[in-house]
Amino acid sequence: MITARVAYDYLQEVAPEVLPKAEALLKPLQSWNIHEGEHSFVECATFADDIKDIGFAGISPYHYIDQPFFDHYNTTVLPEDFNVTWAITNMKKELMKKHHADEETEGTKRSFGDAFNLRLLIHYAGDMHQPLHTVSRYAKDFPNGDLGGNWFNLTEKDGINELHALWDSTVYEWDIDLPRPLSNESWDSLTNISLVLRTENQVNSTRMQADLAKPETEWASEGYELATTFVYNITQNTLPDDDYVKGGQKIVHYQLAKGGYRLAMLLMEVFKVTPKSTPWDVPSTAHTFPIFEGTFIPPVGFFNS
Repeated sequence: MITARVAYDYLQEVAPEVLPKAEALLKPLQSWNIHEGEHSFVECATFADDIKDIGFAGISPYHYIDQPFFDHYNTTVLPEDFNVTWAITNMKKELMKKHHADEETEGTKRSFGDAFNLRLLIHYAGDMHQPLHTVSRYAKDFPNGDLGGNWFNLTEKDGINELHALWDSTVYEWDIDLPRPLSNESWDSLTNISLVLRTENQVNSTRMQADLAKPETEWASEGYELATTFVYNITQNTLPDDDYVKGGQKIVHYQLAKGGYRLAMLLMEVFKVTPKSTPWDVPSTAHTFPIFEGTFIPPVGFFNS
């Protein structure tokens, strides 16, 4: 929900008209989701996880892209049919399609699909910026990959005993399960977290501008670089030391802020809203992608911008 809250706050500053448009699109499913109340835009961010166990397990691959990290190990990895890069691109395309009267039938309206797809887009924009949603490590002890750190065991602390969970927990910092619908106290907590993130990681900084100029087809390569240069720099069955925790939290802060800004930009594009200012309006950098040391057949669309 943190990424969605950053997007919410940023949109209020630069394109407030997006929020009522988004909330109107979300409304058809709001009454069906017991987790949504007065703050549907942020509360719906967990919808894609909430539905996994009620018949929607088939869309689980949309949450990640397992780019192979060959850690002194060589094997062949087949491409994924679907992944989070594909999902973000296609959810955006679906939401931008024009509605036609002949697409509406009794009892089934296109608005249902839009409400569903927008919830997924909000969630996947957050997932994409968790580095371990963009990689799977192949090594002697993980010949079939470690599923983005899910099988990479750590010494248990605060209920966290594997690497993926550590990074989902924001490296111990904001590992809080806020009950939904959000109470006023929980909403205020997210307000404070969003403010910290946006203050530390200004949208108009040179680094952030360069990152915001990149298309969504390049976002996964950023997570791969973070995972291979920092996230996996820890020994299995140990506890992360203070330097790792401090460095990890700094990465998390930047990724959450960047993910929120990018989600806001996606929604401005979907709703065709011009922001009051465009600090990211800089020339796009050359497309760069991770170099794999083993054999990797890239998924369709991954290397296309």
